[in-house]
Amino acid sequence: MVLAAGLETMAPAATDTVSARVDLQRVELGGLHPLPARTYQLTTPAGVPFTFDVLTVASGNAGWAKVSVAHLLDGTATPIAGVTSLAAAGVIVNGPGLFIDGRNTNWMGVEGNGFSRLSIRGKIDRPQVLAFETETPANGTTGEVLLQTALVELAIGPVSAINAAAAPGSNHPDVVADATVYSSDSWRFGMPAIAVSGDRASVVVYEGDRANATARERYEMRLQQDAVTGVVTGGGARAAGYDSGNWRDHEIAALFNVLAVAQGRDDAVELRLSFDRGATFAQDETFVAVGGTVASTRLVQMAMAADYSLALAYWQTDGGQRSELMLVDGWPSAFDGGGSPTAYTFAAPVAIHTVNDHVVPLPMGMQWSDGGDLVVGHAYTYTTAGGIWTGEVVTEFHCATRPWQGQFADVVVDAEIMFARDPSVALMGSGASLQVFYAYESLNGISLARLVNGQVDSQSYRRLGLAGAHAPSVFARERNGAVRVDVLYIADAAFGLELHASRWLAFGGSPEETFRLSTAEMTPTAMSNPQLGYGYRIRQLGWFGYDAVLDAGTIVVAMDEEQFDAAAVCLGAPLVGTLAGTSAAGFPILPPTFSTAAPPPLAPGMTLPVPAVNPSHRHQLRIVRLQ
Repeated sequence: MVLAAGLETMAPAATDTVSARVDLQRVELGGLHPLPARTYQLTTPAGVPFTFDVLTVASGNAGWAKVSVAHLLDGTATPIAGVTSLAAAGVIVNGPGLFIDGRNTNWMGVEGNGFSRLSIRGKIDRPQVLAFETETPANGTTGEVLLQTALVELAIGPVSAINAAAAPGSNHPDVVADATVYSSDSWRFGMPAIAVSGDRASVVVYEGDRANATARERYEMRLQQDAVTGVVTGGGARAAGYDSGNWRDHEIAALFNVLAVAQGRDDAVELRLSFDRGATFAQDETFVAVGGTVASTRLVQMAMAADYSLALAYWQTDGGQRSELMLVDGWPSAFDGGGSPTAYTFAAPVAIHTVNDHVVPLPMGMQWSDGGDLVVGHAYTYTTAGGIWTGEVVTEFHCATRPWQGQFADVVVDAEIMFARDPSVALMGSGASLQVFYAYESLNGISLARLVNGQVDSQSYRRLGLAGAHAPSVFARERNGAVRVDVLYIADAAFGLELHASRWLAFGGSPEETFRLSTAEMTPTAMSNPQLGYGYRIRQLGWFGYDAVLDAGTIVVAMDEEQFDAAAVCLGAPLVGTLAGTSAAGFPILPPTFSTAAPPPLAPGMTLPVPAVNPSHRHQLRIVRLQ
């Protein structure tokens, strides 16, 4: 169990001053469910927004992982309205796969496969006491579980780490297009990934049952927007795996007519290839995790080079004993008369980084240079010695570079005591002149560094955003004889998650400029029962709620903005939680030089119609273009 404010891991209180003041039997703590082993004492001023997350991880990043919350004290009174008392007190509970615990309806929880997190946000005017419980498999065995419980007191007091500051920034001046292309009410919707193929922006996003918002079924929704006409078409498939939306386990890459969609699941990665921009998927490949009986694959990433070379990366964990960053290389093995690929051949997966321990991997950034160099920005979080209660949570950030026809060299960029989320890389030049811009999270904001000749240039460091900023995407390109650098990132702002951006029109020679692409809102709403008073409605960016790609100098962004009432979540959650539910032999020899493919005649792309946008839906998917 980890309690984090932004990216900072919070330490428990030295003494328990809470247990004696609450009724633990009401929420069935004790007996089979252990009494709280630790307490947290957090402060917030009255009426000031606060936020924190409670996380849990299963060994090997696989198996049932649950986080639940119960309301123990509202001021000095014991709540009597079940989980709706949380909303009435000004507390907003959010996370993928929310449900009411079947054993006791005073508990609301979320579940995930190997990793789960519950986000708590809101504004209060009187003290609150919450109970949290996490459940994970014990030692990787079937049937046995590890339960951990803790109490959190939210006292009215001074500003603390749980109070996020308002994130500064004016509206971005470079927006040339902004369209809502899809909407969904499903609780399973989220985590879009975007690629550009010709004049189409292609998005893959998790979706649920449109007729049943809280249903556990999850789908892979594919959408395509014509940049000229704005017409949106789509397609979809049943999603592999059983996570509820914690891991970013799908990815998309494209070049002209080739569209690649990858999806991770418990023990394998599935890759599907389309050679007509998504109208059909003619080739399927599966890469199975190797190792022990509890092997799992997580956090798929892809990048397609200018010559159609495809790199597929993912993390593989062997039952919690060893963690490996795997890479699969692929190349076209057949072409049509227009020079467009019609088949691919793949090499066997190889480990490019190994940790002989269990770690929690982060989504990685991966890019090809114009000359065929491959760069992977990766990171992972682990706990130092000291046990589950006292060990420090550390994240290491790495940059692995493979020159054209060379071998990988891995550099440690930084390490911080925190539970981080997502690094990113952008490239300028190639070969001996390759520059890597590496963006990653720090406790006090996003850090940006430049690597030259495989080493970090200490004079290049920049810090942007505020504490809690995460999930950066960095872009570098030449403009007017100077290197322009843009960084998009999620700001953990006062009223919710927002998408922000920083730019340097001439990196090293111009000041940072800060902008926003979305704004979070938290507004009071009447509860369905007038005796309960008011709760809050929130509009914010979703969890890992954006992805961005560079298309001929234009940044194309897919954004998932979510909106919901805290009370409606408490009343609408289902009663019980349930998890969402051949490589070719040999490969051709690489050509002696890296050559950019010529554009072929473009295929029609996706053809199925999609439903009209409903502005009242919980999720609104936007595509934004920045010049």
